[in-house]
Order: sequence, then C-alpha cells, then structure tokens
Amino acid sequence: MSSSPEVLLIEDEPGLVLTLTDLLASHGYQVKNAEDGMRGFELARQGGFDLIILDIMLPGRNGFDVCKGLRRLGVQTPIIMPTARGEERDRVLGLDLGADDYITKPFAPSELLARIRAALRHRRDWVREGVHVDQELRMAAEVQQRLLPQTRLPMKNLDYAGFCQPAQGIGGDYFDFLTPAAGKLGLVVCDVSGKGMAAALLMASLHACLRNQAVLHGDQTGRAVAECNRLFFEVTNQERFATLFYAVVDDGARRCAYSSAGHETAFLVRKLAGSVKDCVCLSSLTAPVGLFPELPPSTQTLELEPGDWLAIFSDGIPDALNPAQEVFGTERLLDVLLRHRSLSAEAMGREILAEVKNHVGSEPPFDDMTLIVAHVL
Repeated sequence: MSSSPEVLLIEDEPGLVLTLTDLLASHGYQVKNAEDGMRGFELARQGGFDLIILDIMLPGRNGFDVCKGLRRLGVQTPIIMPTARGEERDRVLGLDLGADDYITKPFAPSELLARIRAALRHRRDWVREGVHVDQELRMAAEVQQRLLPQTRLPMKNLDYAGFCQPAQGIGGDYFDFLTPAAGKLGLVVCDVSGKGMAAALLMASLHACLRNQAVLHGDQTGRAVAECNRLFFEVTNQERFATLFYAVVDDGARRCAYSSAGHETAFLVRKLAGSVKDCVCLSSLTAPVGLFPELPPSTQTLELEPGDWLAIFSDGIPDALNPAQEVFGTERLLDVLLRHRSLSAEAMGREILAEVKNHVGSEPPFDDMTLIVAHVL
C-alpha cells in the first residue's frame, strides 16, 4: 500500500461527495469519485485502490449489486458502506455480500476516519497473510492440473472429451479417463467440497483411490464407488465430502454401467430424441462420498446406440448465473446437444462452454465448470 492511501468514493450526492473528499484529503488520502454504480464497479474492478466507500442507493447499479459483483471477481479491496438505510436487514445483507464495515448516515467524521483506519489495518494484515495464501493456491492449482488426464485412449465406437474450468484459480472439481479393462473406458466427474490445498489433497486421494478400485471392480461401478467411500470416510471429517459420477463404457458392446453419488444429474441424449423432454436422466441414487461410513453398491446399466450423446458435468454449468440472476439450467445445455449433434466431442464441449459464457455475460463464474461429453459412433 502506498504512503498516501487511495480511496474510491462511490457516491451520487454532490454535497456529500464534496464534504467527504475534503475530509479525506485533509487527512492524507487521495480520493477518486464515481457518481453511479456502473462507473464505480468498473473503476473498482480495475484495481489500484486501498479502500472503497460504497453507497447503497446509487443510479445505474445499487451498492449491494456492486459489492456482490466485485467479490465474485475476487476483488478483495476493503469496502465500507455508508447509507441512510439503517435497518438491520440492510446491514446484514451488505456484510453478507462482502462489505467489511457499515456506517449509518448521518455519521461523525471522526467515526468514519476511525473505521477507515481499522479497515486499512486489516488490509495490511490480509496482504501479509495473502502471500502465504497465494503460495498455497499456486501449489493447489498445480495438484489439480496434474490430476487431469493428459492423453485420451482411442476408442473404436466412442468419441469423447473432457473440460475443467476452475472459477478462481483452484476449485474442487476434476475429471478423469480410466481404463478398468481392455476395451472399456471409465468416465469420471468429481466435485470435492472446499477450496485450496485441503480440497486439492482430497482430490488427489480420491483420484488415486478410484483408479485403483476401477481396476479391481471393472464395470461394477457401484462397488468401486462404495469402496472409495469407505476409504474416504476414514480419512476425512464430516465437513468434507465429494459428489462423484463414475461410468464405464464397454466399447465393443456399446453398453454403459454407471453410479452417481450425490452428483448433478447426467444425461443421455438418444439419437432420435426430438426435444429436451426425450432426454434420459442419469440421477444419483446414493449420498455423496464421505458423508457416511457405508454406501450401497448401486450400479445402473444402459444400452447405447450409434448417434447417442452422453453428458456428465458439475453443478457449476447449470447453476451459472447471468446479470439478471437467471441460471443457465440443464435445458439450455441439452438444447446445445440437440442442435449440434453433428459436432465432434471436442467441438461439442467447447460449444457448451461458449453458450455458458454467452449466458453469464459480464458476471464472473462463482463455481467451477467441469464437463465430459461422449458421442457413440
């Protein structure tokens, strides 16, 4: 932080802007003003400020929305919210959305200056701690990247591809391709609770465990998942769990065995499916991995036909929000599959992620997006 702290004042009342600017300047602060929420959001997003003073009742974009958007982008600059709205629910909402402090108008200049000094002290502490956090996140990101498959085993009757886009550097998702037996392909999408190194280590543990169990149990996916659950439960507490979808495709027989432990519903889009309602839901039948000491070894089977599409994904895709707070949803995902059935698996996956990006627009992703798509040939 510079010797002369820089403050972004997002406030639309001219008299208050002038008063606060003079007050802060007289105490050694550099002040830049934005008179509406949209301009304030853009300036804050660009960075370079030590503190943000953010009013709630703003033209263009209210303070709650600005605060929420900045925190979703990972902007950690301290935010103080002065407002004439002193109701408890407004104070709670502002703090829940990421504000660091709250002060109700009218306020004494000395109180505001004291709150600014406190916020800047916390920022200095956070920056020092952030050095260690950044190192941990870099290490965790390296772990996650090493878990992702670097090659794809060619299959005669299946074209497939996988994608993983962490929301903020490192998340709890991964996908994997396994070879449980000759002529068989394992497809895995997993979402481990939590973030950072703790989640990365659990991902690595579950990744290795499932690879071992896949070889032992072949297409008995339920047994492989149940054994992973037993081992995972032994080494974690109840705050840690993972949702998991594991499928084994028999390439020669065009048959799919699968198990889902608390995971987002996967879908089978038949060649003759004419609409979203014709798509087959592959729903979870058990709890997530790690919540209970035992899981029932549930395995479901499907007969596949040339032209079918299989889509396995994490909840970050259907739950992706646009600026109007509307989710992308599974219907939009399935509509992409129905409209672009002639694409390769690689192109299909990229098309789905492009549609999600187009849907969210300027909204930053709040969760990881992981996806496997497979086309039966």
